[in-house]
Amino acid sequence: MRKRKPKPSKVFVCVECEKRFVEADLDGLWFFPSTGICRQCYLEAMGDGGTCFGKREHRDERNAVCSQVCPDRNICKLFVELSEGIS
Repeated sequence: MRKRKPKPSKVFVCVECEKRFVEADLDGLWFFPSTGICRQCYLEAMGDGGTCFGKREHRDERNAVCSQVCPDRNICKLFVELSEGIS
């Protein structure tokens, strides 16, 4: 009987920093395939004064841009909750 080679993991590449991630990184929230952006790049965006990402004071569910249009809306909400210790 021939030995089967292990199936290679799918590789994901962050569109911001070009760092590579594997499927196991998805469970640890190191990479978000829905946007193609890694956690480190999102954390850097949180610290950027020029963006509203991950900032509770800028997040407004009543605002259509924030709640419906922004491609990062679900991940932003997650980062806000995690930064406040809510899960």
